[in-house]
Amino acid sequence: MKSLLDFFSSLDPRNTVKRVYHLSDVVGGDEYIGVQQRLDCVPPDPDERLCHDFRGDGWRSGGVIRQRWGTMQQPQVVDHLLPLIADLHEEVRDRTRSVFSRFGTTGVVVNGAPRAGDDKDTNGRPFYLATLDEGRLRVVSPLDRLAPLGDRIETLEMLPNDKNRSNGVYPPRTQFRSGYVERLLHPGHGIRLEKRGLSEIPRHVASPGVRYVDRFGNTIIRLSREDADVVASLGDSFRLKIYGVEQEVFLVEDLNHTVPGKLNVYRNPDGDPLNLDIALGWQPNENDWHRIQNSPAWQFGFPKIGAPVSIER
Repeated sequence: MKSLLDFFSSLDPRNTVKRVYHLSDVVGGDEYIGVQQRLDCVPPDPDERLCHDFRGDGWRSGGVIRQRWGTMQQPQVVDHLLPLIADLHEEVRDRTRSVFSRFGTTGVVVNGAPRAGDDKDTNGRPFYLATLDEGRLRVVSPLDRLAPLGDRIETLEMLPNDKNRSNGVYPPRTQFRSGYVERLLHPGHGIRLEKRGLSEIPRHVASPGVRYVDRFGNTIIRLSREDADVVASLGDSFRLKIYGVEQEVFLVEDLNHTVPGKLNVYRNPDGDPLNLDIALGWQPNENDWHRIQNSPAWQFGFPKIGAPVSIER
């Protein structure tokens, strides 16, 4: 009965999969994210691509938008991209609620589940299907990577993972399982899943340090609560240290109020008071190469994601 309902649900144009994003821990993907490579060449940025995918007109066509990014086994990257995808999905969905809308469904696969191990019964860590927005945002992922979505998740199901028995998605003892699980992004997938309680989703705990670096060298950091309190008491500028490199930064309201030619910090739009964005204040008649060479990532010596940060008092 459920499979029949899923089939008819899949015929609803609002349930057509229009965007698919693969965040891969074990494959490089189309673009590496972060500063593992120098910023000598700047391909399209993941944040920019996501904004274009949702806010542009590509999804109005009959095709499916697909992006694949390598996260380089950095959970902070997933922590950044998953909420961004959810925010953009909700933003555009609110403008396209008509039953005739072609906005459709957004799907995300997070490939962070290790291969089959030595356990005689299970085939590595299981994949879970989490749904948001009445099933129109669907995320297939290991359980721990769902934490950044927190209480936005409405339903949670687990794909059975017996090593010696097929689950209808991949054969028994399959090691490269992520290539199969995109099937679960389709509302009419017809696969029997195990319902799980939302309380199983771990609480999201973000550690202080560098959280994300985009392709332009802009950097998101997370402060300790002690350092965040110090920033609140400082003046217009202060000294910031990232992994041993110290620079002067200017505290501004947002990107519209930056100090030209200087490193500017402002509260991250996600509203978390411990997160700060660092960006270069652009000057007239600069070329892109000059902006990259003076970007936060460049000036702080290309810090790796997770690198420690501190406020110099």
